[in-house]
Amino acid sequence: MKTLVGFGNPLLDTIVNLNNNDLLDKYGLEADGQKEVDEVVMQSIFNDISSLDKTQTAGGCCQNTLRVLQWLLNKEKCTSFVYGGVGDDINAKILENLLNQDGVKTRYTIMTKFATGCTIALVNGTNRSLVANLGAAENYTLKNIQSTDYKENILKSDFVYIEGFFLTKRNDVANCIFNYCICQNKSLIFNLSGEYLVNSETDIVLHFAKKADILFGNRREYNALCKHLKCNDVNSLLKILKEDRKNKIVVVTDGSEVITCYHSNSRVECIPAQQLNASEIVDTTGAGDSFVAGFIAGLILEKSPIDCCKLGSQAASCIIKEMGCTFPKVKPDFL
Repeated sequence: MKTLVGFGNPLLDTIVNLNNNDLLDKYGLEADGQKEVDEVVMQSIFNDISSLDKTQTAGGCCQNTLRVLQWLLNKEKCTSFVYGGVGDDINAKILENLLNQDGVKTRYTIMTKFATGCTIALVNGTNRSLVANLGAAENYTLKNIQSTDYKENILKSDFVYIEGFFLTKRNDVANCIFNYCICQNKSLIFNLSGEYLVNSETDIVLHFAKKADILFGNRREYNALCKHLKCNDVNSLLKILKEDRKNKIVVVTDGSEVITCYHSNSRVECIPAQQLNASEIVDTTGAGDSFVAGFIAGLILEKSPIDCCKLGSQAASCIIKEMGCTFPKVKPDFL
């Protein structure tokens, strides 16, 4: 039995299919981008989509990854815990119920002054624009984390996973977790999570990118780091990222293009991403999170890094056939 402890933003997702980009233009959103907005803008978007068909699911990068991981592996093979802040509201109760149904153990801190965080995924074909208001999630404090059993669970864990979005406004919390992981010699997995996050939180993101044992990101996120560090390409960037972790694993995804995995000090391996017909793709919202879940499942099953990448790609290809980060009725046969 392996144990994974995750730290992220507990969010409730609302997914809406659009026929055009009028709503994106109204709010200055990119067709395949991510943006945080305040409560006023969020409510305005909710008003604009009130008459449209919607799907509601548990969300947040870390939660998605843990949920998919538990779906891929039965509970006898993996136990996962998620930590984060939620409001004292109905959305928090919905989230906890959804996570428990999916086999993830919640360690939420209830914060009475803030609402549970939420996102809206505006989907148009293979593109999705993600809008978020983090609410209670980004107001999670050092006092909050210290009042939980996080040390106990990290101590018995095999892997600790931190999503990049967890760093916003919580550098002290993230560093507290990181320092304890280092002290206990635990494997730290970090996800760059978003290009805009790399641009807005460059120093702390770079710190975690360098210190992580396993690092995930897409091509745009790594290119953003290259720009800040004045590197010509990802290969040059890798020398900086591996200064403190010579044997770290660095995974670079690129949508439907080639997946690149740097591992074993100097080895580089590439595999093609799992290909789907355009008609099979329903929603790419949870693609990256599902990839990470498949990769971690491979680690738990003691697969090689490149085989872990294959499992990640296969997991992502399953999830993007569904609306939101939800699961097909039939379990995959690739494990």
